[in-house]
Amino acid sequence: MKSKTLARLIGTVFVLIICEVFALLGLKIVQPHWQQDWRFQAISYEELVKEKTYMVNTLLAEDQNHRGYIRLDADLGWSVNSNGVALKPYDDPDPELYRANGQGIRSSHEYQREPANDVVRVAVFGDSFTHADDVQNDLAWTTIWEKSHSNIEVLNFGVPGYGTDQAYLRYQKHGKAFSPDIAVLGIMSENLNRNLNHFIPFYRHDAWPNSKPRFEFAPDGTFTLRENVFRSASDYQVLIDDLPATLTKLGEHDWWYNAKYKPGVMDKSALYRLMHYGYILFRYPWMLDSQNLYNKESEHYKILLEIIQRFSEEALESESIPVIVLFPSLEVLAQYRGDGSFAYSPLVDDLKKQSIRYVDVLEGFTKYGGNLNVPELIPGHYSVTGNKMVARYINEELQGLIESSLTRKQNR
Repeated sequence: MKSKTLARLIGTVFVLIICEVFALLGLKIVQPHWQQDWRFQAISYEELVKEKTYMVNTLLAEDQNHRGYIRLDADLGWSVNSNGVALKPYDDPDPELYRANGQGIRSSHEYQREPANDVVRVAVFGDSFTHADDVQNDLAWTTIWEKSHSNIEVLNFGVPGYGTDQAYLRYQKHGKAFSPDIAVLGIMSENLNRNLNHFIPFYRHDAWPNSKPRFEFAPDGTFTLRENVFRSASDYQVLIDDLPATLTKLGEHDWWYNAKYKPGVMDKSALYRLMHYGYILFRYPWMLDSQNLYNKESEHYKILLEIIQRFSEEALESESIPVIVLFPSLEVLAQYRGDGSFAYSPLVDDLKKQSIRYVDVLEGFTKYGGNLNVPELIPGHYSVTGNKMVARYINEELQGLIESSLTRKQNR
């Protein structure tokens, strides 16, 4: 009896060894290709943060140095610095890339706290596409739009790297106080992934080691805000002093940490890693097909829709008209031109059903940029030409709303 048990044990070990060898060979064949794809990268977060010690030290120095375009923010994670200036990363006779005014708004001039009666004030919130990364202030779509009218103001509260959750919280923290007549929430097609993130490198491995707030649905269905963990520069010291425990704490409420790659004792096993990849793709098939990204039953979609609904309700309560602006990525525009489909079509359906006003920039690029190839419009962020089309199309779509708002204000 003992000999049979021993034989079975030896046989099992032998089979596992063979499977491990084949899994190792398989990974060696496919992993060089997978490593180019964030969905399959085997990441050691401890090594990742150790490699970025200089970034941590830069953040720690923030207490003594309040210069620069971006600053840490206790509630939002980070934000635009008052009077901040960002320079181009190369020599140029005109080195300035971005400038913020004293109110932390991307603009070369200040705004009165309350809008005048003969001006319609628009305030926009969102990520780098709202902010108009990679072009100077005068070439940003918000500036172009503002300059196209003598009776509108466009306050750009966009912040590079933001999720829709942070944009919504920035509206609450900074935007309401400026009493916008129209409040715009900008959503780039990939943003819903960021709303699941609590510590940026868990999702975007090349990013700065910043923490951010995030919303989640509690087991009882309550929509809960998980506050930003690192609320001051000195809080980042724990990434150096006690990294493993800190990553575990940061990962507790980070969807990407738990779903994609949660470190464990079996990580050295090629067979385990291969099975782990298979499990991820079986459980989250949209990771293979971006067209399934806007799955209405998924947590990331439900959170995005809840944020949109709450933003719209709060804007109306504050006597602002809410507008959602949808910004397509390069991949979305290319896909749309290829087969006519686009990833966020389920969201468009829901916005229509709930009578939430929206503007889809994809339609603007189709209307005005059909003769240009995709990289001419979206080389990364929107090009100068792309920004001009965004301003033109949004102005066209909201012209009636602007005129009615102006009439209403002047008749008060």
